[in-house]
Amino acid sequence: MFTVVPNMSHIITLHPLLQYSHHDVIGNPCSPLLWDLREHPTYMRFVKNNRKPTSYYLDQPATTPAVTYLDITCGLFPIPWSIEAHNPRGVTIYDVLRAIYHVTQTAIIPCEWEMLSEKHQDRVAVVFEDRWSSAYNRMQVRSFGVTRADCLLRSTSFAGLSMSYDKRCSAILTLSRNSRLEN
Repeated sequence: MFTVVPNMSHIITLHPLLQYSHHDVIGNPCSPLLWDLREHPTYMRFVKNNRKPTSYYLDQPATTPAVTYLDITCGLFPIPWSIEAHNPRGVTIYDVLRAIYHVTQTAIIPCEWEMLSEKHQDRVAVVFEDRWSSAYNRMQVRSFGVTRADCLLRSTSFAGLSMSYDKRCSAILTLSRNSRLEN
């Protein structure tokens, strides 16, 4: 009698800085990174020491083994916007964060707005109004319009990624409520 050992060569794991980690204690971060998706990744900080990650960390491979493409989905998106990180030398942590930022900062188009329920449109309008009216360059922000990040309402904090069991080179983005926005 013998035991069959599964081939583990096809398993892809995420870098610990990107991994989602469920915590039982309320208030504990789910990721070692503090990042509001509405801000450029260069504003991100480490949870432990509140310092910005250097290029030493950001240039590390996002996965083991390294992949040249990573597809990222998020169940909180009201519309299934695709996030794709590409790098022919291997997707880095920064490639992933930049791809997420790019997708969430994209202005929504009229047909996407129409796909939102009326209730969601009303909530997004409030978030957009708050964002542009408190911006340094108000008219520029207002003229750009509603972004996909606005459609996330208050769930704009990066909580980490989990590898998908459904598809190779696919990860799931988890977001959490932004405590800075809570009253």
